[in-house]
Amino acid sequence: MEGLLSDEVDADPAASYRFLGDPAREEYRDVAEWTRRRSQRPATTGFEIEEPEVDDTVVAVVTHPPGLDPFIGLSPARERHTFTGVEVDGGWLVESEPEVELGEVTELLAGPQSTDLIAQYSTDILAWARVMPVTGPVTPFSVVVAPIGDDWRILAVAD
Repeated sequence: MEGLLSDEVDADPAASYRFLGDPAREEYRDVAEWTRRRSQRPATTGFEIEEPEVDDTVVAVVTHPPGLDPFIGLSPARERHTFTGVEVDGGWLVESEPEVELGEVTELLAGPQSTDLIAQYSTDILAWARVMPVTGPVTPFSVVVAPIGDDWRILAVAD
């Protein structure tokens, strides 16, 4: 798994292709198809392997440049990826698409709390803004964030 993610950080899909198991190679029959698929995902800039909870999985926290791309879509700064392993002679390979978790981040929904934001940014905000809970020693609240440049910026605070 570390090899695949290292190759992804190096932007080398030809090298990462060698870590795909047979089910993934049925879906992506050659390096060119795999390269096209990787170009449709946020670039991987780093990763940290976690202890798996299941024997045939590998869990990694993967980092990306945050933003909203017209072709890729939302690119969060961090995602938790769970890869399923495929045992082969001499080791393990992985399936092509990991299960991706973004944590507690949710979409902004149309309603009383988003009316002012929709008036300011149009209904397009419902597609690209995200709502993140903030917890601490005081009353929990949420922030509405938007990808601006290479960062996420706070647009609003809600209770």
